[in-house]
Amino acid sequence: MTDEYNVFLALKEDGYRLGDLAVLRYDKTNKAQFPEGYLGYIHKLCQESKITDSLFGGNPASDFDSIVSYLASRPVIVMGRWIPLTEEDGFTYQILPSDPTERFVEYGFAFPVITCGRPDTEKSMFAGFCFFRLAWGTEDERVLAMLGLAYLFQEFSLVAIHGTRYSENLLPAKFMAQFGMKQVGEVPCYQLKGTKLVPGIVSSLLREDFERFVEDWLVAALHAEVAPVIGTPEHPAVEESRETIDAQIERLAARQIPVVFFPLNSTYIPAVPDGCGMQFVSSGNPGAGIYFFDPEKLSAEEIVEAGINGTHGELLGHAQNKMEIARTEPTVVIQAIGPFGVVLQDSVVSKTAEAIAVQVEIFKRKYPDCECVVKEPMEVIRARSESPVAAVEPEEPDYDAQLPLSWL
Repeated sequence: MTDEYNVFLALKEDGYRLGDLAVLRYDKTNKAQFPEGYLGYIHKLCQESKITDSLFGGNPASDFDSIVSYLASRPVIVMGRWIPLTEEDGFTYQILPSDPTERFVEYGFAFPVITCGRPDTEKSMFAGFCFFRLAWGTEDERVLAMLGLAYLFQEFSLVAIHGTRYSENLLPAKFMAQFGMKQVGEVPCYQLKGTKLVPGIVSSLLREDFERFVEDWLVAALHAEVAPVIGTPEHPAVEESRETIDAQIERLAARQIPVVFFPLNSTYIPAVPDGCGMQFVSSGNPGAGIYFFDPEKLSAEEIVEAGINGTHGELLGHAQNKMEIARTEPTVVIQAIGPFGVVLQDSVVSKTAEAIAVQVEIFKRKYPDCECVVKEPMEVIRARSESPVAAVEPEEPDYDAQLPLSWL
């Protein structure tokens, strides 16, 4: 396939990496980056996110040996985020040999299933992909999916990528539609469900459709000079240290507090304490994020309702939604402003010199080139009311039942 004009080359030249987000190809000979047992670790992540059955469609079976053998026989690309390596990390699966200051957090992976065509002809591919629970509903998930698709199209010289799913697994179809993928039909008696064969719903993504998406995305990113913008300015996420998070988790485990909240772009999320629950509120809602909670004090239904209605601040013990900001005095809004006046993130803090200085320091560390601006809460509220965003009907799918964002 000719590369006289190929938008994917721009991503390839950057190593399929945008900021801290990256796509890596599994290489069992690279022991520094992929130590022994890595595919078993991937199987474990699938099991923890309850996506193994929907991803492999019963072929192969979902047991450890079958999955590891299956993945070992084909190229695997891993999608995730590089984060700073700290002394507290201990054992990590991936470390760049040339720069042992980062570790890789796996958000998902993809792999070829069947390739159609030969080296001297046009080629297409049936591919499998999935994202782990940590990535669900985040902007990272969207950017990594784009990078992963670009990798497959470019490295395997494809004119189309196809995928199949169970008829009830609607989330991947909705997710992939944004890139130009369209449902094209179904194959009867294709995937196992228990001991029975059920239809496989087929969708296809043509190269020219995906090229248009990537071109539009890159132009928008170039214009804003940020690729990608992580987080939403409407719902601030104050950066917390691991020590602060671990202290909150200890208090939750001791039943001293009812809930701990993690924004969607959090890079550190520890294990759920014994006896506690976890609830996910999807992107697009005021309270989007992951909640660890004490089931004796809160129910999952209460968390979802608060997250959708924007009253989650009442659960967390501090102001979150705009009406609370307007009523709570004295407070100010600190905004991190990027090139062209783009609001990268904002946060509501107490109207004290110390609180303002701490938040400015956090933003400067997170966005080194940003300009920090202090505004009155009502000034921010008025500005946003003059630029309304189209309302989206909230949707809270049953993630365990629909086994999200994975197909074969």
